[in-house]
Amino acid sequence: MRGRPAAAFDEFCEVWTYPTPATDGQAWANRVTESWLAAHGAECPDAVVIPGYFIQSTMPGDDGELVVTLEDAPGALAALKPAARDIIDRTAAEYPELERVTAKTANGETSSSYTRGQWEIRVPFRERAAMAAENPEPASTLIGQEWADEKMNQWLTKIRADEIAELSAGFKLITRWSSPAPGELVVYLDAALLEQPHLQGPHMTIDIELQGIAVTILDNIYFDAPELKQVTAVLENGAAGETVRRGDKWFTH
Repeated sequence: MRGRPAAAFDEFCEVWTYPTPATDGQAWANRVTESWLAAHGAECPDAVVIPGYFIQSTMPGDDGELVVTLEDAPGALAALKPAARDIIDRTAAEYPELERVTAKTANGETSSSYTRGQWEIRVPFRERAAMAAENPEPASTLIGQEWADEKMNQWLTKIRADEIAELSAGFKLITRWSSPAPGELVVYLDAALLEQPHLQGPHMTIDIELQGIAVTILDNIYFDAPELKQVTAVLENGAAGETVRRGDKWFTH
């Protein structure tokens, strides 16, 4: 394996121990870690392939956060995000309270997190629906522009973006949003979207692009915003616009 000499491996899981569960938080962290290892059919991180074998210890962080420490070794920095994602992927369904896994280097200088929201948007729709039925989110009580702002903040938080400028492709051309009626979100895009390189080929149209933007937003926060009925993506100049609704085919499979 890359990253360490063979002699550094706890090949038979003889060295690995869980931290003493002196607190409820540490007991929880130990259970999540044990579940992650069991998903790999392993008894210690060294029995897990990259990126898992870099993990030295796990402990609770903020509410709903598991903090894992990776050893300082060649390859560990590149393993931070994959390690956090792997733990979320294999334990989030069993532990609905797990909101985030943060992987950090042993010296504490570098860290990377992977969130439940990032995991959820990759889960098949029917599985997300089943999880949401067990732990439904409340409908928002806001209205008008405040509600629209809340929905967009929910979406940006879900995809781990601080602002629109960080987004890719057509999404970065979103200029504003509004709510003309309860449950309806309208997202406006700069007409410069028409000039984007990925729209210049023979198989892509502005209607498909706008539909894809609306579908993505509604899909990402479908279960976080049960009162959200539809999303419309429209050009600022009104030249094109597409609306997707909660009952459309994308959300019934």
